[in-house]
Amino acid sequence: AAILYHTQELQQTPGTGTLDPAARNWLQWIDDGRVEDAAVSLRSRYPSSAAWEHFAFSRLPRLQARGTILPEMLDPALFNGPITAIRQQVFTRVSCAVPERSAPRRRISVRLPTGEPVCLLL
Repeated sequence: AAILYHTQELQQTPGTGTLDPAARNWLQWIDDGRVEDAAVSLRSRYPSSAAWEHFAFSRLPRLQARGTILPEMLDPALFNGPITAIRQQVFTRVSCAVPERSAPRRRISVRLPTGEPVCLLL
């Protein structure tokens, strides 16, 4: 099992200097906490059906242009079968300057690999 994270979701479009498609999608594996670029888990091909052909034609190009990876785009073989449970949460970055005791209960704090603290609201 894993958690798929998207970052920079509200940033501008590619080519404007503010969106980095290569740094948007991360998988965190529940069993060992490992975090990796979700792009390494992309499907190499999609099943042959009308629904998948419609997805590949209508949605996939826009998702790829923004560098967005959805659960449907991940290779189910890497997860020991189809991805069946999907739940989406939206977090917004906020200032960490507000003391923890004064912040809303929905705030979480994480540390980036650089050590920088980041605060998020659900």
